[in-house]
Amino acid sequence: MNFSHIIQESLFGPHFPEIVQTLDYSYEVTHDPFVAFQYILHVVPTTYIAARSRPLNTNKYSVTHYTRVLQHNRGTLGIFFTFDLDPLSITTHQRMPSFIQLVIRCVGVIGRIFVYMGYAQSKSYPALTQLRVSSLLKLQA
Repeated sequence: MNFSHIIQESLFGPHFPEIVQTLDYSYEVTHDPFVAFQYILHVVPTTYIAARSRPLNTNKYSVTHYTRVLQHNRGTLGIFFTFDLDPLSITTHQRMPSFIQLVIRCVGVIGRIFVYMGYAQSKSYPALTQLRVSSLLKLQA
């Protein structure tokens, strides 16, 4: 039996468009006839609070995946899912940075560019000066 499979979508609660689910569009291909696939999912209740919208209660999950080739036709073939409900909750707030924070971040990026360019110039200037001196000496000789 071939248990190659594709998981199109896996949700535990209402869909939230900015969430990337671990198992969405994942696939497993096997050429062995006796294979067992096991997925262990840890489901965590999650509340998303987006800017200018109502809180959304849904669930996130993490997954551990095991593939086992069965020897001598011993064991149970199939695709198995184990669910563990975690006793904690996550609350995610979506906030937009203010204009001042945006300006500060842009100034920081520009400052880093100047620092890196200064470092590159300080390292390359002695080498370029040495090349110029050596080429002038060759021309004079």
